[in-house]
Amino acid sequence: MSTATEKRRARRITVALRGEAAEAQLLGWAARFARETASELAGIFLEDIDLLHLAELPLAIEICRTTSVRRPVQAGELSRQLASQASAAEQVLARAAEEAGVAWSFSVARGAVTALLVKAVAEADVTLVPAMRRVLWAYEDAAAQARRWREGRAPVVVVFDRSAAARRALEVGRRLAETEKRPLSVILTAASTQGGERLRARAEETLGGQPARFHTLIRPDAAALLDTVREQHTGMLVMPASASALMIDTVHALQGRLDCAALLVR
Repeated sequence: MSTATEKRRARRITVALRGEAAEAQLLGWAARFARETASELAGIFLEDIDLLHLAELPLAIEICRTTSVRRPVQAGELSRQLASQASAAEQVLARAAEEAGVAWSFSVARGAVTALLVKAVAEADVTLVPAMRRVLWAYEDAAAQARRWREGRAPVVVVFDRSAAARRALEVGRRLAETEKRPLSVILTAASTQGGERLRARAEETLGGQPARFHTLIRPDAAALLDTVREQHTGMLVMPASASALMIDTVHALQGRLDCAALLVR
């Protein structure tokens, strides 16, 4: 690793949590990454205010995933469930951090999930966001996400642009692909074909000979970018948390369209 990269190591890694049992695998990886980069591991449990408001409606119902049994949603019961999930998430985070020997912190944030994600990304060096694709008003089962990461050769996909954070994101993706023995794919987002060629040369220099597949998107919007990510059956998405309009729009789109975990590197 270059001296410049060493100096810009992550100091705080934030993990967005929802209390799913399968998040333990992601937390284990995040804790090991925190140890490698001398970082603090911070967990934030996201309480979706929209879900709480939905539970207050008189016609709101809950459908069991396994039995399909329907029953009315009680706002008080939902609040208790969220508190229980937050407590469980804190215990899993503490165990992962202590096993890795890293400092950790935990907090609960209530609000619109998109706004909470944007705030978390702005405050952390690296933010880990589990899959948050909505399916019939429910978040996709995190266990399905974990299976995709364990099974097959799902690639690490890195979004690379002209931002300063892009090199750091590519270095994180390169390391992840190498340690997890996964193929590496790089999506170049450029304003022109010539710009894409320059970006590829810059990315290849950063990779230092590590093989990767390259895809160039010219002036994509967030939907086109995430569609490309999904078409590659991505195991982990790594992208720069820059201030560009595309990246801000993509962060807003994560909770509705992403079906793999994402690392956002500032």
